Amino acid sequence: MVLALTLTTAQAEIYTHSQLRGKDLDDMTEAVNAKMSQAKKLSASSGTEGEAKAVELLREALKLVLSRPDTANDKLVSKIFPTVQIELSRYKAFEDTLASVVNEAIYGIKNKVGSVDQQVTYYVLLENFMGEMQPEAHKSEIRALYEKIKESDLEVSKEVNKALRRSMYKKYNLQAVAEAILKRTEVKPVEKSEDVKD
Repeated sequence: MVLALTLTTAQAEIYTHSQLRGKDLDDMTEAVNAKMSQAKKLSASSGTEGEAKAVELLREALKLVLSRPDTANDKLVSKIFPTVQIELSRYKAFEDTLASVVNEAIYGIKNKVGSVDQQVTYYVLLENFMGEMQPEAHKSEIRALYEKIKESDLEVSKEVNKALRRSMYKKYNLQAVAEAILKRTEVKPVEKSEDVKD
């Protein structure tokens, strides 16, 4: 069953980890490709306003991909994420869009926004973000997002904890994961070598 693709932004946000975990590569690829196709049409026909709407559609595609629980068996997120990244980069909007999605998830966990299912989805989204963007964690814009996760109070409720266990997701301390990635990807200043004397 392929995801419905004619939803408004507000409606699209109803998709949660529990709904997406059963979607295979074909389902997710078709959903993302349809959003990218809609984005291209809007961008081509409506000028600056169309580009803004295109970026919003691509933002939804990004959330859709990052909200899908990844597994060691399928690594589905890793297969689709780069496609959305490339499309957003064409609008010079990848970093800003990624930041808005990550900030939404941080806010959702901290303030217990929405249902328990939605809060678990925010958890999944942040976990996927940290996994996918780890190779780029040395870049200042991306590093700032890891720093924000590390500094945020992301203690989940008992209900969310139970939901994570029921879904058989491995529970990580998101702040500790962010901190570990920051340490691994820290760019150390190059020491100046002494002038070689003749």
